Amino acid sequence: MVQQIANAIIIADGCVLLNKKKGRSYFVFPGRSIEENETPEKCITRELHEEFKGIEEIIIRNKFIEISGYTPKTYKPIHTVLFFVDIKFDKLAPNGNIEDLAWHDGTSILQMSPTTARGITRLVYNRRLQPKPRWHSFDQDRNFAALAW
Repeated sequence: MVQQIANAIIIADGCVLLNKKKGRSYFVFPGRSIEENETPEKCITRELHEEFKGIEEIIIRNKFIEISGYTPKTYKPIHTVLFFVDIKFDKLAPNGNIEDLAWHDGTSILQMSPTTARGITRLVYNRRLQPKPRWHSFDQDRNFAALAW
């Protein structure tokens, strides 16, 4: 049976919010499994309140993409629906089983789940995230600089 998942894409100041659950080595979009008789939108609302302290309001905008794949550890089939979501918060902090959170700008190297990496790639491709190029290194012999994204 395919596991159904709903994730939130929350973008602020050119960065997307990711979290890392306790005991995991990689970051993911907020959200998780859709429970029986639950809509993806209700799942996102429930999960955001479970995963973060300080959220005052959640506004689900629209569906972005659907991705099918496999879980990183068990390789069980999953089907993920990603929604654009706006949140209003006072001070955002991890809650419950969340160990850490990160605002990812598309340039830093984070260990991510395959679904999250594919989602980030689509966000950059569709210009929802616009990483700013930065000078990575300078080769004096060849007189050029390498750009990193």
